[in-house]
Order: sequence, then C-alpha cells, then structure tokens
Amino acid sequence: RLSLDVNRIERNRSTESIQRKENEGQPAQREGTDRTIPDDRGRNDATQQRREQQTQQQVQMKEKRQELKKKEAELKGKLSLLTGLVAVLVIVDNCTRRCLGLPVFLEGRNVTADSIVEALRLRREEIKNPILVLGSILAERMKEAVAGKIIISISSFDSLRALSRLKSKPDFHLKIDTGMHRQGFLDGDIFSAKGGSASGGKLIKLLKRFKLCPQGIFTHFAAAGDITYPTYTLEQLKKFNKVISEFEKAGFKDLIRHAAASGATLLFPQSRLDMIRVGMGLYGYWPSRVVKVKHPVRLVLKPVLSWKTV
Repeated sequence: RLSLDVNRIERNRSTESIQRKENEGQPAQREGTDRTIPDDRGRNDATQQRREQQTQQQVQMKEKRQELKKKEAELKGKLSLLTGLVAVLVIVDNCTRRCLGLPVFLEGRNVTADSIVEALRLRREEIKNPILVLGSILAERMKEAVAGKIIISISSFDSLRALSRLKSKPDFHLKIDTGMHRQGFLDGDIFSAKGGSASGGKLIKLLKRFKLCPQGIFTHFAAAGDITYPTYTLEQLKKFNKVISEFEKAGFKDLIRHAAASGATLLFPQSRLDMIRVGMGLYGYWPSRVVKVKHPVRLVLKPVLSWKTV
C-alpha cells in the first residue's frame, strides 16, 4: 500500500509539472517518452504570420503590376509621338522650326518610312511631302496608300497582282534583290531566259500586261558599312545598274533610282544615283565605327535622339 501511494504521488507531481509547463507556453515532454507535445498556440501564430506575409507579398505584387501597366501606357504614349522617321520634328511650321533649330522640310523633298502605319502617322501630322514606304504592304491596305497619296514598294508578284486589281492605284517603286536576300525581285524574274531579249523576263512582261508603270526602282546594300570589304557592295551596284538597263530597254525610262543608305552615301559616292536614303545619318549617328574612322571627309554628326530607362 505504501508503494502504491508513492507511485500515485509521483504521477500527480509529473502531471502537475506538465500542466505548468504548458501554461507557461513551453513544449512539455511526458515522463518515459521521447515525444514532445506540440504547442498548438505557437504553431497557429507561425501560420498566421506566414499568411500575413503572403497577403502582403500579393498586395505588393499587385501594386507593382499596376505601376508597370501605368509605365507601359506612358511609354506607348511617348513612342506614338516618335512613330515615323521624323514625325516629332515636323509638327510646327517652317518658321517655328527655324527658331527652334529643328530641320526644315522643304516643299517637294521626299521622306521615307518603313511601313504604311508610319506613313499615315506622318500624314496625320500634316506632312505633305512625298512619302515612300520602303517595307512591304498588305493588299488590303493599298487603298489607304491611295487615299494618303503615299508611294508604296512592290517586292513580290503577289503584291504586283494585288496592285493591278485596284481601280485607283498608288505610285510605286520596284525593289530588286541584288544580294541582301530579304525582299525584292531576283535576276530570274527580270531577265529573259533567252538572253538579250528586249521584252525582258516575267516581271517586265507582267508590268506591260497590267499596264503598270513604276515611278522608281531601288535595291538595298547588305554590307555598305564594311569598308574592309567593298567588293560585295560594288558587285551589288553593278548588278543593279544592269537591271536598270534592262528596264530601259523594255521602255521604262526616267525611273527614280536609289540604292544608298547612310553607309553607302558616305563611302560609295557612285551609288548615290537619283536619291539617297539616310537613316542613321539623319539621327546623327555613324553607320559603324569603321565608317567614322575611314570616311575621307571630316564630318561632324551629332545625335538628336537617345533612349533611357525609367
């Protein structure tokens, strides 16, 4: 009986010790076991803390997304002002441009754009100069070119056929691929298979059949900015002059001929022909560091545009 009473007293003390520890917020361990009784209250606090952190992170991410959308909208607004080659510089009249030191667009001076979208934007800015779109154009947008009095480029037979179906046709230039291998008609499209025939190849025959007369003809140099290897550019120019001769034999005379961008304009004077297409040079940049070093005439170009992250 004494032994039983002693065991009962020890168990009671052990239970009281466990309860006291639990009340104090400490994990308790029962006698004779390795298992620690978890503190549910502490675990609940940790879970609640994690949930609060996740909620806070979600709120922060949402705020960042909203901020990015706002910046994106602002950037689109700024980019829309820069659409086209020089749309930003030609909103005011010539007198105001001179006062601001901005380029003056002379009446009749040609302007080039990459796409019909850029060309139409220039028209909305009341630019009345002749505008030539150098890039390809979808058939369904050719009527917009007619309405805006925009000159388009034809570089494929599909575009040529689409043009022929229009009742009112825009002026157009033909693009010839002499080695850029991007867009344009190839040698086999232009020259007769018999050789020496004045009737020309498929392209010239279709032009005559559709009664289409191009206003101009052009090509694009692949490496005019590489002064260390002028052979390829000179070969392209030779090929282009041969194409022009073929068109003249077929009766297409007085075509506006152009081939030179900024690099060729500076390094290959013989490629300037009737018109030049300065892009990088217009913005005040050299086409390449080599061109700047090797150019025989001292020329100062000052950048007029810069991009910065916000």
